[in-house]
Amino acid sequence: MEWRKRGASRVDVLAFEFEMGLFPAVLEEAKQKGIDLAPKTIPPEVFDKRAVEKDQS
Repeated sequence: MEWRKRGASRVDVLAFEFEMGLFPAVLEEAKQKGIDLAPKTIPPEVFDKRAVEKDQS
C-alpha cells in the first residue's frame, strides 16, 4: 500500500455516509492489522446547491 511505503501512520477515509453495520467491523479489522483508519463524513453542504434543491444529490 502506498501510504505504508510513505510512512503514514493514519489513513483518513472520506465518504458522504458510512454503512452503520459494516464500518465498525472494518475499523476493528484495520486496528488489528495496525492500521489507524479515521472516518470523515463529507458534509452535505459540499453538494451542488442546485442538485440538493432538486433532490438530486
